This record gives sequence, structure tokens and C-alpha cells, in this order.
Amino acid sequence: MRLALGASRGSLVRRLLTETTLLGLLAGGAGVGLAVWLLDLLVTADLPLPAPVTLDLRPDGNVLGFTLGVSVVAGALLGLVPALASTRPDVAGALRGESAGGGQPGQLRWRNALVVAQLAISLVLLVGAGLFLRSFQQAQTVDPGFGREPAALLTFMAPANRFTPDEARVYTRRLLDRFRALPGVEAVGVTSNLHLNPLSQRSSDFNVDGFEPPTDHGAFIADRVEVEPGFFEAAGIEIVRGRNFDDADRPDTQPVVIVSEAMARRFWTDGDAVGRIVRQRGDAPPWLVVGVASDANVRTLGEPPRNLIYLPYSQRFTPALTVVARTSVDPERTALALLAAGRELDPDLRVLETKTMDRHLALMRLPQQLSAFVLSAFGVLALALAAVGLYGVVSYGVARRTREIGIRKALGADGPRVVRLLVAGGLRLVVLGGALGLALAVAATRLLGGLLFEVDALDPLTFVGVPLVLGAAALLAAWLPARRASRVSPMVALRDD
Repeated sequence: MRLALGASRGSLVRRLLTETTLLGLLAGGAGVGLAVWLLDLLVTADLPLPAPVTLDLRPDGNVLGFTLGVSVVAGALLGLVPALASTRPDVAGALRGESAGGGQPGQLRWRNALVVAQLAISLVLLVGAGLFLRSFQQAQTVDPGFGREPAALLTFMAPANRFTPDEARVYTRRLLDRFRALPGVEAVGVTSNLHLNPLSQRSSDFNVDGFEPPTDHGAFIADRVEVEPGFFEAAGIEIVRGRNFDDADRPDTQPVVIVSEAMARRFWTDGDAVGRIVRQRGDAPPWLVVGVASDANVRTLGEPPRNLIYLPYSQRFTPALTVVARTSVDPERTALALLAAGRELDPDLRVLETKTMDRHLALMRLPQQLSAFVLSAFGVLALALAAVGLYGVVSYGVARRTREIGIRKALGADGPRVVRLLVAGGLRLVVLGGALGLALAVAATRLLGGLLFEVDALDPLTFVGVPLVLGAAALLAAWLPARRASRVSPMVALRDD
């Protein structure tokens, strides 16, 4: 009508672009607000990191300028195609035309293509989120072989500048005696390097009589950790054969070790390594195996059992130690009590870290947790956008078919039949977008296989559940405008212009 009354196409395009650009700016402002809220959540999140991390994620001028530019460009580009299409100078045809369904049957217009793309992308993101959620769930159920019961941890440095190794051992023993007297503490021990510590991995070369060492290294390799006898009970690691370390294991006696079950099974067919000899490289005296300990994860969750050698702290001094205190009360409170008791005994005690065993184990699960959180957030946002887009397409189609709906109802069509008729067009977009999204998801998940923990990249539960969730949300988005249109009076619909 505007074209017929003399308006130029350029003025109409500028008017429409102004409207879409304003919408883009409003959307950009809403996005900035949502981003600020999410960043505040990230900054204040209590992540189990080994050291506090301070991030300045406040939006600055560059970020706001970039957001403004993207909003303007998005609004202009997304408005240009419909502006040009709606201002085609076929005035007579436009005035005569009255579409019954917003387009020829089966014709995929730009708005429908955008909804299909939104649905496909939403499905890909939701499948990724589902896989990482399943991965995180699997990581939560892994038994690392230690730390099953609540425990507090305190990492400190024995003052090597003040004590000789023998004096430092006495100093450490006094600390442990003080810690054992704390309320609720059931067992206390120390280790030079607690299992699943990603910041510190130690190993030793060794050989066993009757086994040819690897030619590329000349020796076998085992993870190594120095412990005090109470560590095994405090950490929940069982001595399955032989004995624990004791006071007879002194620096001037036979060097002894306790080995993991995996190492015992590998080098001794009966799995009983007690009394066997493990030779160190070079001129160092050999180790006598006095015990076999149950397997525990050393470097990563869910890893195959590794060769692991426990050395007695009484024979191999190390200044950096981690106290493990199994407790029957709140481990957070016990960790603070360890710190207070240590400072009470020695005000100059150099404490590096205090935390709970749960937080220590949570650090290994953090990558799966963060991946699940980030992809879930993107997936939910994409699902919301796809649902809004589908709602808009169906609402537009309903508005274009108001007179048709009135005629159908005047001829006897009931509400449910009208709803099915209107929803069918939206569901066709859902089926098309879902099929395209599944194809893209299958291709994309092949790249995620190495990032998942004990979950198949084509996990059936995820690939069945996610389309059901997307389909339910899309069905609701299509049903709402259709249901509203089905309740319109035929007289009102027939008068619609």
C-alpha cells in the first residue's frame, strides 16, 4: 500500500532497517546484561583450584564497543533480506495476494530456514552438553582407590633451614601426635605427594631379576611417593599382603618399599611380592619389598593400575609433606583445626595449603564439570532461541491464516482439528531441523571422543533423550499460538482484515 501511495523503495528499506537495527541494539543490551550476570557467577564460583585465581572480567570500552558493532551489523544484515523482499515493486500482485499459509506448500522461506538452522544448532549443542554431563556423572562414580571417607588435608614445608633430616622427622612426629589429639580425627598420616596431584608427579627407575628392561630406557619406571605409616589408614589404602612400615625401618637399615598390587601382579605371577628384591639403577642399594598395597589412581581418574612404590619417610627425607587426617566430623572444620594446632605448636609453621579430600578429588573432575556447565549453558540458550523462533514462525503463519481459520470453524471444524492443522507446519520444521542436527551431532561428537570420560561419543541415552527434550520444547512453542488461534470466534476471524 505504501508503494502504491508513492513511497519509494529506498525509504521503505531504510525504515525497515531502522526497526531491525533497534531490535538488534535491544538484543545486544540484553545480551550484555546476561553476560555480566554469567561472568559474576564465574568469578564467584568456588572452584577446587590449587591456588586462588583472580580474574578481572568486567566489561570495558572495547567489549561494549564490539557488542554495539555486532548488534548494529546483525540487525542490519538480518533485516536487509526481508526488507528487500517485502518491498518488491509488484504492487498489484501484492494487493491481490492472500496466502493461506504464509507461502506455497513446501517452500522454505528465509524465516523457516533460520528456524531450521536454530533447531539444528540447538540439537548439536544439547547433544554435546548431554555427553559432557554423562561424562561428569561417570567421573563422579569412579573409585580412585583412596579418600573414600571424609578427610582434611594440610600441606606444609618442614623447616630444613632449622633442622637436620633427623630433627625434621622428630618435628613432623610431634605435629602428627598433636593432630591425632584433635576432636573427631580418627587417623593421621603424611605423604610427600598425595595421589592425583596434577602439579607434582615423581617416579623412580627400577629393575627386577628375571625381567629384561625396556631397551629405550634401560629400566622400568614406577611412580614414587614417600609416606609415614599412618598414611595408609588415613587415606583408606589397604595393606593386602605383608606389613606396614614401622620404627625398625631406619636410615641405617635395609631400604624397604611397599608396592602396589598392579606392580606385584606384573612382576610376580602369584602377586605376592613380599620378601622380593627391587633393584635401583646405579650403585644404590636394592629395596626389599615388605608389603603390597591396594591399587589407587595416581595421575588420572580411571587410569589403568600403575606401578607404584611407597618409600618410608623414615628412610627417605623430604621437606614438603601433606597431612591426611581422616575425620568423623566436618572436614572443613578439621582442616582449620589442623592449621590452628600446627601454628600453636610452631608459630613459624610454613603452611602451603589446607583443604578437604573432596576438594582434592574434585580438581580431577573439574574439566568434565566445566565442559558440562559451559555446553549446558550454550545449549539451553540455543534451545530457548530455537523455541522462540519456532513460536514466531507459527504465530506469523497463524496471523496470515486468520480468515482461513474462521472459514474452517464456520464450516464445522473443531478446536483440536484446527490446532493439529496449525501445529503440523511447525512440526515439519522441527523434523527437518532435528534430522539435520542429528547428522551434524554425529559428525561433531567424533571430535569429542578423546575428551569424554568412559562415555561413548554415540551414547544412546544422549542421542535419544536430547531429541525428545528438543521435540517437547518445540512442540510447546508451536502449540501455544495454535491453541490461542483455535479459540478465536469465527465471526471475529472472518472480519479480520
